[in-house]
Amino acid sequence: YLGGIYIKFLQLMVLNDDMSDINIAGLEDSLSVYDQVKFEELDIKKLMSAELGDDAQKIELDSTSPFAAGSFAQGYGGMLNDKRVIIKVLRPSVTFFLRFDLALLSVAVRVVSFIQIKSMLDFVSVFNDLKNITLQEIDYVNEVNNAILIADQLENHPVIYIPHTYADFSTTRIIVQERIDGVPLTRLFSSDVENKLDYISENLGTDLTYVMEELAVELLAGSLVNSGSHADPHPGNIYLM
Repeated sequence: YLGGIYIKFLQLMVLNDDMSDINIAGLEDSLSVYDQVKFEELDIKKLMSAELGDDAQKIELDSTSPFAAGSFAQGYGGMLNDKRVIIKVLRPSVTFFLRFDLALLSVAVRVVSFIQIKSMLDFVSVFNDLKNITLQEIDYVNEVNNAILIADQLENHPVIYIPHTYADFSTTRIIVQERIDGVPLTRLFSSDVENKLDYISENLGTDLTYVMEELAVELLAGSLVNSGSHADPHPGNIYLM
C-alpha cells in the first residue's frame, strides 16, 4: 500500500533472507512482491495518449487493468501491428513521492538497525542497494537502450531469449515490449511440486539445470567482458519457455 520504493525494499529483503525453511504458502506470499503486488489506479488510455500522441491509437489494449505489477511498474497487455505486447508503466507513486520515500526509509532503517543489533539482515546495506537500484530502474530511456543492447548481444543464444523492445513506442514513463509466454520462476518456486526439474522437463521439455547454468554464465560474462548484463534478474523477470 505504501508504494514502489517499499516494494523494492521487500524484494531485496526476500533475496537476502533464508527461505529454505518457509512452507509453500509462505513462499508464495513472499515471492508475490516480485510480480503480483497491488496495482495503482491510473487512466492507462489517457497516459498512453499523453505519452505517445497519435501512435497510442496503434496499440489495442487487452484491458485497462494491469495483468502484473512489481515495485516501480505495472504491466498491461495489448496488440501492436498484430503482435502481442506489454506496456510497462511507471507507477505514479514513484514519480510523486520518490524523494520523500527515500528520505523516510533512510531514517527508518537506521532506527531498526539500532534496535535490532543482532539481526541477520544488514538493513542499511539493503537500503543503499535500494537507493542505487531505484535511481537506475526509473530511468526508462536508459532501460530501453540497455534492453536493445542485451538483445543484440544474445540474439543468437540457443537458450536465452530477450523480448523485442519497441523504442519508437517507449518514453520516460512507458516501455512497450514483445510479450512472451512461459512460466515465471516465481510461480515455479512457489508451486507445490516435489521435483521441479522433472515438472519442467515433462511440461515444457526444458532442462532447468542447463537453462539456469547458461543464465548464470551470461550474467557473469556480461559483468566482466560485455558492456553489461540484466541488472534485475529476480524470479519475476525470468520466464521458462
